[in-house]
Amino acid sequence: PQYQQTVSQQAAPQQTGFAYLKPYYQEQFQKIEESNGSYKGKWNWCAFFFSWIWGLTKGLWGLSIATLVLSGILASLRISYVSLAIAIFWGIMGNYFYYNLQKNNKQFPSKL
Repeated sequence: PQYQQTVSQQAAPQQTGFAYLKPYYQEQFQKIEESNGSYKGKWNWCAFFFSWIWGLTKGLWGLSIATLVLSGILASLRISYVSLAIAIFWGIMGNYFYYNLQKNNKQFPSKL
């Protein structure tokens, strides 16, 4: 019993303004806040694999629509590496965009 209390206390996420989110996002958002935005969050595999779909599930409809439009335009120009570049962009910046939406209620961050 004593051991279980210690383990569960260690595993409990810190209470922040993002307590309603999953512990993964609480941890990432806390790191972004503590760095005053210089840390953009770690690589997000879900955002990489599902890009605009992941964005829509997180409420990032503006960025998701912009991604779809840009993808369509560049695909019509037969630029073949576009999908990979967009996926990498989402993987790198996904957590930061989601943080910005949760913190500032803005679809697009004012600074990258």
